[in-house]
Amino acid sequence: MSFLQKDPQYKLRLPVDLKEKIEQSAQEKNRSMNADIVARLQDSFDVDINSLNTVLKAIEELVSKNIHSARKLEVADRLNFLKNIFSQFDKDLSSSVIALKIEEEYVEHVDLWFKAKLEPSFSQLRKVAQLFNCDIDWLFHGLSKPFTVVEDIFPVNPTEAIAWFNKSHQLYGEPLKIFLIGQQDTPDDLYIVKIYEFNRFETFLIKNISLDYKIDGQKFKNLQDFANCLKLISKNHELASLKKKIKSFVLKRENFEQLLSGQSHPLCVLTTYTPWWEDIWDESFYHKNQYWNGWIELCNKIHQK
Repeated sequence: MSFLQKDPQYKLRLPVDLKEKIEQSAQEKNRSMNADIVARLQDSFDVDINSLNTVLKAIEELVSKNIHSARKLEVADRLNFLKNIFSQFDKDLSSSVIALKIEEEYVEHVDLWFKAKLEPSFSQLRKVAQLFNCDIDWLFHGLSKPFTVVEDIFPVNPTEAIAWFNKSHQLYGEPLKIFLIGQQDTPDDLYIVKIYEFNRFETFLIKNISLDYKIDGQKFKNLQDFANCLKLISKNHELASLKKKIKSFVLKRENFEQLLSGQSHPLCVLTTYTPWWEDIWDESFYHKNQYWNGWIELCNKIHQK
């Protein structure tokens, strides 16, 4: 760098240690101290702003990938809840299996969802909700419960009733298992659980049927029709495949509450089979067991001539 005679001069006071550093730098670069100081000042004004912005953006992206935001953590907690629930019945459930089932291209992305390092989109979460048949508002926003109970009316017509048993309300194909559930302590409501492929399930509260022997009127008539439908399924050889799917259970209060909590898979509590569905229509057999309070009275009433 050359200097002109007319260039302005400026007296500068330096700390001793800084002066020594400048002397060393000037000597290494084979230039005067004045030239070294001017060069350093000039460089400080010539920083490439675009390069600086590029570096800052890269740092921001790196930090973003490694910082676990509240949203990522909340979604990851819900995803891991689902994975843990269904892993109890499918030991091979992994990020790669989930990615394949929801048609996600990259397993790594799915794995990052569960680790709270990447936020899935709403469309991706919608596919996950369909896979596990969980409540979509819960998965999106943490509202409601993971699993919901659907209120439904059981058809009293035998043909329609059989079709109801065999259908999926969420288009999952025919159910693999059908569970009829009553409560031991205070029998009243009838619940039906359908289990599908991949252990997806639907839980129904049957609004037009009660298991309480004190019922009367239309609800009792519906119960009689329901018992006759169960008899048809059990006796008709053409319905043998449906018969194999059906099991019945009587739950204690705590297990019943767990089933309806929306926080548990039915297979966690439906462990001990009680064949009341095959006895309720059988006049020669129902009196041999007392499945719940009022069972005998209920069956006597059903079979009144």
